Amino acid sequence: VAVKSKKKVPYTKEELRLMVEHSTGWFKLYLTLVFSTGLRIGEAIGLQWEDIDLNNGFIDLKRSISKGVIVDATDETNKTKNHQRIIPLDNTLKKELANYFMDRPDDTWVFVNKYGNHFGDSKTLNVYYWKPLLAKLDIEDRTMYATRHTFVTLMKNNGADTAWLKSVIGHKQSSTVLDDVYFTHKSSAKDIKLANNFFHIISADSEKVC
Repeated sequence: VAVKSKKKVPYTKEELRLMVEHSTGWFKLYLTLVFSTGLRIGEAIGLQWEDIDLNNGFIDLKRSISKGVIVDATDETNKTKNHQRIIPLDNTLKKELANYFMDRPDDTWVFVNKYGNHFGDSKTLNVYYWKPLLAKLDIEDRTMYATRHTFVTLMKNNGADTAWLKSVIGHKQSSTVLDDVYFTHKSSAKDIKLANNFFHIISADSEKVC
């Protein structure tokens, strides 16, 4: 009997706002990041400060971390995921990153565990931060990975170009999800403006960014 994959359901704008508002410290920054960029969990925990250009407002993504192993451009085992791409930063996220960096200027990794190193996988985040937060807010746990689907859904609902969005979330040529087309990052003033104003467009009283 064939097993059908369960449809991934994104979080609502209100749930997103609640999660960010009621989180603190580095985990608040983590949620601000993943919700507004569509980064995979492994890509977020694999982010280094040198990958972030705050002046020009983008991430030059270079790696991901899976089961404690750093996956970068030299890895040839994953044919469907592109972990090297350019990702625009939301304006709110830029400020949060700049403020956070001021307190940790000597760190290599953006998100550092209690041992001063990067996280090896999502387990610690999920057990000690993600699940307790959702339980506190009485929000259904649709997995931490659904933050990525939330980004895609909200960007699409606000008019983001499909090809541009696919390049930002990162898939490779062999991915049937993207109709076997590899989309490289191309500048789109409208789409970049949407990404730069992600938290503005989801705010309760905001107007659609054009």
